[in-house]
Amino acid sequence: MKKFSLLLAILVSVFSFSYGNTTNGKEVNDYLLLNSGEIIAGDIVNLVAAEDNLTTVERYNLGILDGKRFAKNKGGNFALGVLTGPIGTAIIYHAPDQLPSLKAQNGPNKLIVNDSYYQRGYSKGAKSKSRSKVLAGALGWLGLLIILL
Repeated sequence: MKKFSLLLAILVSVFSFSYGNTTNGKEVNDYLLLNSGEIIAGDIVNLVAAEDNLTTVERYNLGILDGKRFAKNKGGNFALGVLTGPIGTAIIYHAPDQLPSLKAQNGPNKLIVNDSYYQRGYSKGAKSKSRSKVLAGALGWLGLLIILL
């Protein structure tokens, strides 16, 4: 019974970790930092961007946001971590850059999706999201391994 309780606690904590921070029961992926220093958590649902108005840093940062939001295989990366542990984690950490997905290409930043700074940011954001999912899965794998030994 003690092993079952420990297994349940580990699976619940890994499951919670793998789905990000929550506010009022909803997953939070984005944060806004106001000039006053206040931070607002939530999901950015629409950004209007005009290609000629943005600096390279802004394009890069929009790419990071979209990469985290539109990254492919989030559930697959978690499963990879659970099934392969450290091997899956190493695979994701050395994965090639991701190009913007179809959702990103048709999203609110479609005017800058072909910009090289945006694409570098997108890749960084997508890898960040993928790495957190595979790491959460690997922690679950490690927890199961400890319980079974």
